[in-house]
Amino acid sequence: LALPQMRAIHHLTDEDIRRFCQRLQLSSRMLQGTTPVSPAITRDVSDTKWVALAVEADADYLVRNDRRPLHRLRKIGRTQIVTPRRFLRELDRHSS
Repeated sequence: LALPQMRAIHHLTDEDIRRFCQRLQLSSRMLQGTTPVSPAITRDVSDTKWVALAVEADADYLVRNDRRPLHRLRKIGRTQIVTPRRFLRELDRHSS
């Protein structure tokens, strides 16, 4: 969120980012990351760990900014794979 292009797109201030991160931290929990996920699903072994954590957490969203093959999945289990822009839109939609 602190990247200049993200700030420009979403008109985020330092205070906006601080509050968001604080809310995120308060509602977070730690996971072991031991759920097995085949790298064949992600097509990129570096993405496998993120998918495994999302599945283990039963996460609503996995937010990824890259345009690599992971976005072709769009969803794994109940977890939607989205860009930061889409995630922020979803947050706005749910907070209204």
